[in-house]
Amino acid sequence: NMKLLEIIKHEGTAEHVAAAAVEVGLKQGKLPIVVGDVPGFYVNRCLGPLMVETTALISHGVGIEQLDKEILKYGMPVGPITLVDEVGIDVANHVREFLSNADMGVRMQGGGTDVNVLGEMVEKGFLGKKSGKGFFVYPEGKGKGKKTVNPEVAARAKELVTEDMKLSPDEIRNR
Repeated sequence: NMKLLEIIKHEGTAEHVAAAAVEVGLKQGKLPIVVGDVPGFYVNRCLGPLMVETTALISHGVGIEQLDKEILKYGMPVGPITLVDEVGIDVANHVREFLSNADMGVRMQGGGTDVNVLGEMVEKGFLGKKSGKGFFVYPEGKGKGKKTVNPEVAARAKELVTEDMKLSPDEIRNR
């Protein structure tokens, strides 16, 4: 259940309208925040740089499963790799491209590599959970087993390692 509710306020939004939207959100048990009308709003402006750092961690030798595990230990409700698979690789790639070309520029670039792994995955039809394959491979049918790391993506991730920094769990979580 998503608790956060972004109330998007632009220059023409009256204060009483924004306040009414916050009230509705509170009555729904949500945590409303009022944000400006900018590309990505709040959540994607936070998640974008997180995904860039995720790519950097992969390029520094951190494995796909280890990344998710350490971020869960940090206190996040879901790891970044699982999140991208749940949202959809195609959607995440579109958001990355959109925010890079909007006003986030350099904050959406880097990550230790200039390779567009998400774009490569979309080209292969690896769209995440909805297609049965993304960073993970999902068994068909409900209750048919546990997701496993997609071996093609794991192999590609190893090719992206520029330096295995042998990061400790604390170092991973603190990045």
